[in-house]
Amino acid sequence: MPSLRVLSGLAWLALFLFCLVIPDVSLSQISSTPSDRHTIIGARAASLADAYTADAGDAQAMYYNPASISFIRNRSVIVNFAVERINGSDNLMTENLTLPVVMTQGWGMGVGITYTHVGHISPDSPLNGLEVRQFGLDLAVAKAIYTPLSFGIAVNLLYGPYGGTGLVGGSAMIGMHYSPSPGISYGLAYQTAGRRLRYSVENGATVLSRDNLHQSLQLGLSILLPTSSRNHVAAVSLASQKSMGDEGLVYKGGIEILPFRFLALRVGYWVGPSSAVGRYGMGLLLGTVSLDYALSPSKSEPQFHQVSLAYNFSD
Repeated sequence: MPSLRVLSGLAWLALFLFCLVIPDVSLSQISSTPSDRHTIIGARAASLADAYTADAGDAQAMYYNPASISFIRNRSVIVNFAVERINGSDNLMTENLTLPVVMTQGWGMGVGITYTHVGHISPDSPLNGLEVRQFGLDLAVAKAIYTPLSFGIAVNLLYGPYGGTGLVGGSAMIGMHYSPSPGISYGLAYQTAGRRLRYSVENGATVLSRDNLHQSLQLGLSILLPTSSRNHVAAVSLASQKSMGDEGLVYKGGIEILPFRFLALRVGYWVGPSSAVGRYGMGLLLGTVSLDYALSPSKSEPQFHQVSLAYNFSD
């Protein structure tokens, strides 16, 4: 007779596969509103609908709350690859490398390098002529004031070369991470006003410009089950975000289930004042190596596929 754990795992796997084929009810794109830096980094975070403000699963948490890097559960070097469909078969590609540099005596430091570029543009597409080459550098530093409380700051710098010149953009983020008991953590992240790069096409030629990135405040909660174990079998991540200058709030939430020790299934949902979209993903946990996958199947916002490969250092 199959064990109860195996039967439970098969049930969760069936539910996950069902979620992948249910109709999407998204209304409009919200993933690149002025309240967020438009970055596709971290397959686990993406599949949890970016509800990563209080999560400290890996070093990529620094993009959502720099204070989290003091408490990351898995010290790992992560390579991330994403393909975003922007118009029919047209797509952008993003490659990213994230690594923790310092993890000692309550200090945490992370470095991220990101490159975004055009993958494929159809000759008959209205985006024909689009050229995107954007380089990003992220630096995050965090300090644990005492065991459950950490503060951090991160800086994001962008550079887009074009036509012998280029534009620079960027922003900063200040965060707090508080974990009053094992398996339960809260996160608070404030993104400063900044500038991001914008690419458009006019008369078959690329136009590079900058637009404003609004200030925003995010509050998050992360719960691991069982809370007394580092090797959790389930996780819930929740976050809410307020963008200064925009009406309403954005709510983000995700659930992760580990039906087997080597397999994680994830479902997330992101709801804005006039938008809603589902995210899905899964992860393979193979000892020192982990492989995560996320997708956004929405037909009313740019679809994306994302893969993160991590090498985990032993404690």
